[in-house]
Amino acid sequence: MNKKLLSLILLCSLALPTIAMGDAAPKIIDNVDELINLIKSLTDILFTALIVMSSAFIVWAGFEFVTSGGSDEKVGSAKKKMTYALIGLVVAIAARGLVAVVRSVLK
Repeated sequence: MNKKLLSLILLCSLALPTIAMGDAAPKIIDNVDELINLIKSLTDILFTALIVMSSAFIVWAGFEFVTSGGSDEKVGSAKKKMTYALIGLVVAIAARGLVAVVRSVLK
């Protein structure tokens, strides 16, 4: 069941850009500035999806921790999920910060 839930979350996050575009036709990229703006838009969408997914996993792990009933196995599983969700959140924020630092150095 966990794999099905994970697959559903991933599928929804991949479908998000398509839903956001609506009926807009794809635009042909004419210059470098448009390419940079496209990449920025895609990274913004990816960053948002990572934050939402990390937050969902933190809530899920917290729920498992609270409902574990003191079972060492369930508590350990919840702690592991919480740790990985926090690592994912930190990596997403660090990646966003690194891009900002590189952009400010190159300008």
